[in-house]
Amino acid sequence: MSELLRDAGERRLIELVSSYFDCEEEDCAVVEIQGAQILISSDMLHQKTDFPAQMTPYQMGWSLVAVNLSDIAAMGAKPLYFLSALGLPSDFELESFKELISGIESCTSRFGVEVIGGDLDSHDEITLTGTVIGTPGDGKIVRRSGASIGDLVCVTGYLGSAGGGLRLLKEDENLDQTNPLVKALLEPFPRVEEGLILSNSGYVTSMTDISDGLLVSLSDLSRASGISFKIDEEKIPVYSDDLLEFAWSAGGDYELLFTVRREKIDELEELVDFTVIGSVVAKGAGDRLSPLGYDHFRGMRNSDFYASK
Repeated sequence: MSELLRDAGERRLIELVSSYFDCEEEDCAVVEIQGAQILISSDMLHQKTDFPAQMTPYQMGWSLVAVNLSDIAAMGAKPLYFLSALGLPSDFELESFKELISGIESCTSRFGVEVIGGDLDSHDEITLTGTVIGTPGDGKIVRRSGASIGDLVCVTGYLGSAGGGLRLLKEDENLDQTNPLVKALLEPFPRVEEGLILSNSGYVTSMTDISDGLLVSLSDLSRASGISFKIDEEKIPVYSDDLLEFAWSAGGDYELLFTVRREKIDELEELVDFTVIGSVVAKGAGDRLSPLGYDHFRGMRNSDFYASK
């Protein structure tokens, strides 16, 4: 029997694609055109897997932009342009379509991004694809590689919030959407400003966003930089202790995970809010952990990386 995509898992598939096209595993592609660096990224959202029943068309449009902008933020760059490809059922209501477009307009306007085009087609389920184009800020592009032994590991915001919000909506489908966990799930806020500050500081050595859970994101940095981590679980910022499992394994937070030169941590704390959760150690030097992380083809997966509780 032939091996299935769910057997291979998302990370192996990404590695396979990279081997065919000689691509680096980063949050954005980086190309040089006439001496200028351009960053490009694309993300896809589906009704069945990405849109809870309580999510409005406006929030779908907002989220489509937000998840793409998070990729740009993860490399410390400035988003400039946005394109969307919208696959919608033919019986999708016109008023809902207007709401969806309004969500796209609101998020792009909030971050000063210009919508320059896209595509519209009929599809059996709501399927939304976005592409964002940006440029480096005043600082350099921050990649997943570059972390060094002794660097401190940091995150923005609170983790596990989107996973906690999904749990709450399953328990009470009519829950007030002003709840911070529910809002984190339905209207994610990309850390574009923070990403630019971190990049411009020159103190950040590696960075990615936490779209698939902390563990998977740590694993990505570990593989790219050839190092491991010691993570103090008690320092992981969560709204409540019962969200810690979601912080490790659930997707949808879109916070930034980054490493900082230890001697510059005090200076960086004066520029942006973040939490130090651990340190970079030699590969294999940490204590072994293997909780689950989100995988788009398996749902959840085991990840091989080193950390300490």
